[in-house]
Amino acid sequence: MTINSLFILISGPLVYNIPKALTVFLLFFLAFPLIIDFLKKKFKKFKLLDSLILIFIVLLGLYLRLSLAFFFRGNFDTWSWDYESNLVVKGKNIYAATSLYRYFPPWIIILGILKKLSVFISPLPFYFIVKAFLSLVDLGSLFVLLLLCRLNKTSFLKAAAAFFLNPVSVILTGFHGQFENFAIFFILLGIYFYQKNKKTFFPWLIFTFSGIIKHMFFNQVLLFLNNIFKDKKKIVKFFFFSNLIALVTLLPYLKRGKWSVFQCLILSVYSKTSYGFIFLLNQLHLFFLQELYKYLFIALFFIFPFLVKKKKLYQSCLLGVLFFVCFTPGISDQFFILPIALGVLSQSFWFYLYSLFASLYLFGSSAQFNIEFFKIFSDNLIFIISFFWFFIEYFRNYETKS
Repeated sequence: MTINSLFILISGPLVYNIPKALTVFLLFFLAFPLIIDFLKKKFKKFKLLDSLILIFIVLLGLYLRLSLAFFFRGNFDTWSWDYESNLVVKGKNIYAATSLYRYFPPWIIILGILKKLSVFISPLPFYFIVKAFLSLVDLGSLFVLLLLCRLNKTSFLKAAAAFFLNPVSVILTGFHGQFENFAIFFILLGIYFYQKNKKTFFPWLIFTFSGIIKHMFFNQVLLFLNNIFKDKKKIVKFFFFSNLIALVTLLPYLKRGKWSVFQCLILSVYSKTSYGFIFLLNQLHLFFLQELYKYLFIALFFIFPFLVKKKKLYQSCLLGVLFFVCFTPGISDQFFILPIALGVLSQSFWFYLYSLFASLYLFGSSAQFNIEFFKIFSDNLIFIISFFWFFIEYFRNYETKS
């Protein structure tokens, strides 16, 4: 039996019944915290119960991600990863060779490595290898979340299920194949090392690397610095060096593509502009305010970290991604994954409500499964929920900073 036929045999029941399978999976995800409570109460003397539940979560989460990764190529972005990785393997300057790549170098370097790896795993398509790598990233994030749960003395089983079995995380990793989860992994890692050792330098480097993976996460670098420093000069100094490190990573590409680098990194825009406050401006026919709002958002995106000093670090980071989801002037489906990993540390009612409606939206999204029935769930419903979640978290009281 070939590896392809094995995938077809194992994954067939899921992928050939997508609408029903997704509905059942979403209901199972929402009920799983209650199932955990029932099992722990019923079998409280069974010492291996926690380990068995965790193994089940890991196996089911990987099964869902890898099944979707194998059967579905994804969308235009997945094709672009293949095209761009070929350019890297050929030794091309990615910024000069194409305008499709709009990020700092780390992701394209990884794509090049995965492309070379695919030569040795020839039966498996490249898009599967990329999404399998991203599934392993999710597994790494799960491990860090378990470590954070130990430090914060919260239920690691519920956190594991809330993240690794979350339909939003499963779909955007296994089907969509975007790499926001890669940047989020380093945010979680930075939080863990700071909470564990209360040292500054190494966590700052980790947060900086997250920002270099995807430059929208430089907001998280500021959130980290504002959380640990009172001295504004130190914040400015460390943030300056974060940006300097990011620029250094671009040096090998500047000789043949200075303008291309600027175009790809600075002038790139998000795809959908009928979301959130831009949608409201459109409905009110205040089109002339759209451009002003975009500049206002950019300014507030970097001012906001100075307003959350009294929060725990993971809470500050969660507020940072919620701020983006609430106020961004343009959206793409993959951005809805941003609050998931950080939200599981509190597992509030709003986290589960957000997960529910984000999942329903993704089921019907034309960039995902495009199921007609679920198209009634607009992404602006997610905007409304995240808006309330943001302000409830912002005014929520915490005893001490982490």
